[in-house]
Amino acid sequence: MKLNNARNLMRILITNDDGFFAPGLQTLYEKLVTNPSYDVYIVAPDTQRSATGHSITLFDPLFTVEHSLGENKTGYAVKGTPADCVKLAIQGNLIPKPDLVISGINCGPNLGTDVFYSGTVSAALEAVLLGVPSLAVSLASFIYCNYLPAAAATFNLLDKIISHHDNGLININI
Repeated sequence: MKLNNARNLMRILITNDDGFFAPGLQTLYEKLVTNPSYDVYIVAPDTQRSATGHSITLFDPLFTVEHSLGENKTGYAVKGTPADCVKLAIQGNLIPKPDLVISGINCGPNLGTDVFYSGTVSAALEAVLLGVPSLAVSLASFIYCNYLPAAAATFNLLDKIISHHDNGLININI
């Protein structure tokens, strides 16, 4: 995967459809920032936006609220859909252009026809449409709510995925 910056850091945008403060997204963020080679950003919906599919907001303003991520970094909660978040982050220059977008960790599986309705998968697809490779990551359970093993699995696979994935979308269900 070709990096977009001179510091050779992998810029990763994480988003989801469960909302900025969703435990899956926050757990993934906390795990990813432990790697000093990753420059991690969050741009995610302000509230739950599951099953919004690939909808975008056309007639309402897209308000953003900044949230501190520590170490002089800011994340953004967007009053919009998951696809809006990715569009705003990349085309609106809300953050530096990412090398990879990870959408998740979603609560519940995204398998079969679910992918057509999934805001998680749609955010990852929007990244691909904008020229950025992506992953959609889901915890394939509504009962098991410990996101740490899924975040660890994503983290542990990420270097291998990055070395072999330079376009398109990978949908991962853990």
